Amino acid sequence: MGNRYSAIIGSRYEEETVRLKLRPAWRSYWPVLMTALIAPILSMGSDWSSAGWTSAAVLLILIAIHRYRYAYTVTSHRAIVRRGLIARDTDEVEVRHTREYKVRQGLIERILNYGDVAISSAAGPGSEVVFRGVVAPHDLKEAIRGVRNGG
Repeated sequence: MGNRYSAIIGSRYEEETVRLKLRPAWRSYWPVLMTALIAPILSMGSDWSSAGWTSAAVLLILIAIHRYRYAYTVTSHRAIVRRGLIARDTDEVEVRHTREYKVRQGLIERILNYGDVAISSAAGPGSEVVFRGVVAPHDLKEAIRGVRNGG
């Protein structure tokens, strides 16, 4: 990874490689997707049919914008969450310092096989990084644990 400040930090991350890049799963937006499908159906045959199609299109655009605001990356050294399209917020944790992984899934999430993976380090009491709405969260948790263990 090229870094403008590499003279200061040295070559610590020169061998860092990207292992995985993800975004929230489309299926994690199922309530809004169902609303977008139902809106045109409910408005058929009425004076509001164009409003139903317009609202469905707006909902789909909002889902796409929300989904592309989030980027999750696992490298050989770090787990990183980036949020934002124009402005950008970044949370990251060194994989070697991780101590706890939590997977959160409700009933629907288990059926649709998506959920949240929260990663904590030894530095603080809470989760530093949370991958929200990812496919196969238990597999992701084990993959990150494998990176930590040198895999």
